[in-house]
Amino acid sequence: CSTKVSGTPMEKTKMEFIVFYLDWAGNREELDEILGDWKEAAEKTEGVTFVGHWIPHSSKWHHAVFYKADSYAKVRESWTTIGRQRDYSKLTHGAMELFVKPS
Repeated sequence: CSTKVSGTPMEKTKMEFIVFYLDWAGNREELDEILGDWKEAAEKTEGVTFVGHWIPHSSKWHHAVFYKADSYAKVRESWTTIGRQRDYSKLTHGAMELFVKPS
């Protein structure tokens, strides 16, 4: 990833909060299942806490999932423990927003 935060590669920057915005085209039970998978994956990964799921009212996205994590790479690492592939017909697209405290 070539994105930098204050001149430091994102993978090495100490993150505070990471928000994953997503649009969901599946049913509620399927969404609850994937949210459970993400929560369990975070619990297995040191440096990642699944904070919760919210519905944003001032955003184009359907859902927002909040993490407290040491890095963006740690959240992505946690997802590799899930053991199933993304279903693009249900999780159509998403975006990450990274929050750090100013130095």
